[in-house]
Amino acid sequence: MKHVLFFMLLCAGIPVHSQTVNEIVNNCMNALEDNDLETLRKEYSTLYLQLVREVEPNYINAVRSVRDPNYKQAFISLHNLISEGYMLDEIREDNNFAGLHVLDEWGDFTGYIDSITAEYNNELRRELNRMQYEDQGVRLLLLNVQKSKGRDDPAILSIRREMKETDAANAVRVQQIIDRFGWLGEREIGSEASQTLFLTIQHVDDLIVQQKYMPVLEQAVKAGNAEAWEFAFLTDRILMNQGKFQVYGTQVILSENSEDSYIVPLQNPEEVDELRRQVGLEPLNDYLQEEGLEWNIEKYRADLPRILERYKNRNSKDN
Repeated sequence: MKHVLFFMLLCAGIPVHSQTVNEIVNNCMNALEDNDLETLRKEYSTLYLQLVREVEPNYINAVRSVRDPNYKQAFISLHNLISEGYMLDEIREDNNFAGLHVLDEWGDFTGYIDSITAEYNNELRRELNRMQYEDQGVRLLLLNVQKSKGRDDPAILSIRREMKETDAANAVRVQQIIDRFGWLGEREIGSEASQTLFLTIQHVDDLIVQQKYMPVLEQAVKAGNAEAWEFAFLTDRILMNQGKFQVYGTQVILSENSEDSYIVPLQNPEEVDELRRQVGLEPLNDYLQEEGLEWNIEKYRADLPRILERYKNRNSKDN
């Protein structure tokens, strides 16, 4: 199962491209200081694909195999990468694989890509992929700046403002697409583009829009055009935006001080892991550890009065 929104956290990898994630983040920060929004958007839109290059095992193995050289293994890794839905367009122009272009196997490989995309609405697929790169890129920028400078750095406010504007613009277009074509699945536009529909509705700061498309997403899950975990995330996001208790434990409020971070209150904490399993999510403790937290039901019960007070204050500020 590929959770793109879980893929935003940096993990160990080797720099395998002309610009690393850190270099792109620095370019973004320079653009922010210069108030150069055009450069800022151009730069952060490249962050997601660069993160894939730095942490996706098949990509890393393919690059290493070209350098070894072990061309047979390189093509095996590239086939695995494409089968995951990554870089269907970008791989052809990637300079790391230029040395493969003279081989007969390269023609077979690009033919394999063509066979995957032959049945897609490729115009929509590419448009939605660009939206995903924006959606994930600006969030990667935010995460990196928070990690290096803290949540109170002045740049955070500017990045959040940019993120909100990007989310709103993408949501307008995604609503047009869903209203015209329905909730398109992997068979129509590929896995990444299909997931963009969910990400955009999930991230838009508009409860009315989220509620409108919740039943559309639910039907898409039943039809096999969306993932059950996407339904779980949107369910919890809507409940959180309403100030209610969540179901699946997907929503966490993070603070600069980890002691002030908390999971949004749960409707049924005793059954949360089983509910998560039913929609294809990992156990709650595994998920929370990605955020530097842990799940202990006894500790949760003991902390619940404090959590409820913080949650109530948060919702009062939002309203």
